[in-house]
Amino acid sequence: WVGCVVCEVYACYTMWKKKPPNSPSKRVTWPMYKHPSAKDGLEVMLNVPKKANDALHLSLLEGCDISLDELGEVILQDTLHVWDPKQLIRKGRERHCFLFELYLVFSKEVKDSSGKAKYIYKNKLMTSELGVTEHIEGDECKFAVWTGRAPISDFRIVLKASSLDSKQHWVKKLREVIQETYFSSALPLSLPKSPAKLKAGSQRSSRDLEDSTSLDESVENLDRGSLASFGSGNTTDSDKTGGVE
Repeated sequence: WVGCVVCEVYACYTMWKKKPPNSPSKRVTWPMYKHPSAKDGLEVMLNVPKKANDALHLSLLEGCDISLDELGEVILQDTLHVWDPKQLIRKGRERHCFLFELYLVFSKEVKDSSGKAKYIYKNKLMTSELGVTEHIEGDECKFAVWTGRAPISDFRIVLKASSLDSKQHWVKKLREVIQETYFSSALPLSLPKSPAKLKAGSQRSSRDLEDSTSLDESVENLDRGSLASFGSGNTTDSDKTGGVE
């Protein structure tokens, strides 16, 4: 039932988009579409097939060394070519990659004698430790993820998407997840501890002023030293690689 509703809504939206800009029916429906709740509802409805597709692929993942609950929500999943530096012949291997809230997981697709596919877990990286390089010299569809301090990384993996649009979508989502996981773990550590009970009203005012100054310094230090770790998204690197099974 949900699938039928989604298809119907999407079909109506597609027809509306194709109408001439000054079409009377389009002018009538446009205010409804501009309404935030209507737009949000449409986005939710159109997101249902993606959620179902992600859940289907996730159900095929086997052998992961941690539970699915520890991985977080699936943000993105697709088949990418991955370069393994441990191989003498530098040939990209096809891997099905899952971007979760907390991890980037690599798996290998295999099929049994009946042709049924499943994904065998190979490796994972914590998103809180990742950096992203958007441009790899020589191929517009390649990008890289790495750990360590940029621009010299201790661990680097080069990936290739099926198209430039797909690559840009991966880079965008990776950056969003990296920032979210970083701030969720870093901000609580930057907050000052609660002050002890104050003996008098004048002491309370002094402590409040000190706490405010401490909080400002914490935020300033966070802005100054931490945001650079999100990755050099617009830099161009040569085709060097890091390890993945």
